[in-house]
Amino acid sequence: MNIDPFSLYCTPTFFINSDHEKIIAFSARHAGSSDNPVKKAVSIFYAVRDQIRYDPYKIPNHQEGFKASRVLAEGKGFCVSKAVLLAACLRYFESGGVSGDFNAEVKELHPK
Repeated sequence: MNIDPFSLYCTPTFFINSDHEKIIAFSARHAGSSDNPVKKAVSIFYAVRDQIRYDPYKIPNHQEGFKASRVLAEGKGFCVSKAVLLAACLRYFESGGVSGDFNAEVKELHPK
């Protein structure tokens, strides 16, 4: 059995719930129109950075508060929760939902 070692990092999890309908819609809306997957990823990064308010004073005290979909719904988060949202958006993106093979592009940015 041949298992892709990167497939584990592209599947939804409890916190990085990249299969949530609002994560999918946000990712698709902010991916941009470029065919370049790196440009799409950068567009999603800026959307999370600029549209989700940074709030370091309200850190959730329960697991549900750290879910990407919850951060998106609340429209605010601190560094960790915004990173979880970005990971979910990019995970959906990598899964082929928005565009082709982002992973190949990233590998080219980090040569051995």
